[in-house]
Amino acid sequence: MMKKHMLVTLLLVLSLCLPISICAAASYDNEKFGFAIEGPLGWPVTQKDNIMDMGDMGSMGVLVRFNKDSAHREPYLSVTLLPVRPQEETYTALDMAKDHIEETQGVKKNNFKLVEDPKVTSINGIEIAYTIYEITVNNGLTYRHLLYYIRKGDVFFQIVAVAKKDEFEGYLKDFDYSINTINLR
Repeated sequence: MMKKHMLVTLLLVLSLCLPISICAAASYDNEKFGFAIEGPLGWPVTQKDNIMDMGDMGSMGVLVRFNKDSAHREPYLSVTLLPVRPQEETYTALDMAKDHIEETQGVKKNNFKLVEDPKVTSINGIEIAYTIYEITVNNGLTYRHLLYYIRKGDVFFQIVAVAKKDEFEGYLKDFDYSINTINLR
């Protein structure tokens, strides 16, 4: 019994002295689409490379999803690959963000609130369009969405960061960290 107690104490002391690997950022790198991103610190990858080949339309699907806790639905940050459709040949990332807002408003109607109009910024030399909106779901909870679009050739990368409205500000630094790690090749 004494040996077991000493072993537990020793393991506890060692764990306090060693770097905590759970706080490391999970990284994702997709060679085929030339896209890399790190998740928020300590958030595991909960889904990756769920891509469908759409023939002539290209590929689409979820590249990666990070959740704060793999047992919870939100908060999360996901990256979706979308092919450029023929009607979008001249679209910029800002055009896609504006279309997304218009389509979401049409579907969600009274449950939708635009928080910040779509804008364009540059991160690591990459032109990124972004917007913020809220959706209230059937149970009365309101979720805030931070939506980014990046165009690279014949694909768009859609990055969505979601948290409950009252918790969103607390996760904003996590979302910003990830967005600032995006690498296109």
